[in-house]
Amino acid sequence: MYSTRIKRTPQKSRRSYFIAATVLIAIAAICGVALLVNHHSTSGSKQISLTSNSKDNVGKKSNANLPSNTTNQTNSASNSSPSTSGSAKSPDTPMTASGAAPKAPTGQFVSSHTASLNSSSNFGVTTEDSVCNTSAGATCEITFTQNGVTKSLGKKTVDGSGAAYWSGWKIADYLTSGTWKITATASLNGQTTSTTDVNNLVIN
Repeated sequence: MYSTRIKRTPQKSRRSYFIAATVLIAIAAICGVALLVNHHSTSGSKQISLTSNSKDNVGKKSNANLPSNTTNQTNSASNSSPSTSGSAKSPDTPMTASGAAPKAPTGQFVSSHTASLNSSSNFGVTTEDSVCNTSAGATCEITFTQNGVTKSLGKKTVDGSGAAYWSGWKIADYLTSGTWKITATASLNGQTTSTTDVNNLVIN
């Protein structure tokens, strides 16, 4: 009969196997913990990113619903500002702090540029009619100048239609014979504008 021999593993070899198995288990545990930590870290980052994006979107929506104060303020400033083009005046009516100057006078300053002091002369008329057209509310004065001497018909207030009248005034009551320069002067808001007749008044 054959005798059965049992081969026994040396005690030292079993100990080596045990240490190796322990090391493998430890490595596996460490890897598992690392994977778990990495998973939680990634999930947290994604959650923070989503939260941040959500807040940004809410802020953008809120800002989009707010009225534009800058636009309203600009429109208000534009509406309150005076219109330069609308208030522009012609050169003969400049603007000042106290208001506009009157328009330059126009009209028939005398009805005839030849006149006489008495009716016996056939040289010209003995009475005149004068008209001054300028800004309504202004005062107008028609003057006659000869050799440094000035005579006036007196000031009159221009009516709502923009005219002032001197009707049927007698030449002899205001002037003497000779050649007179005719000037109409309008006054308004402390300012004056004048127009000189291109023709002189000649009195015989």
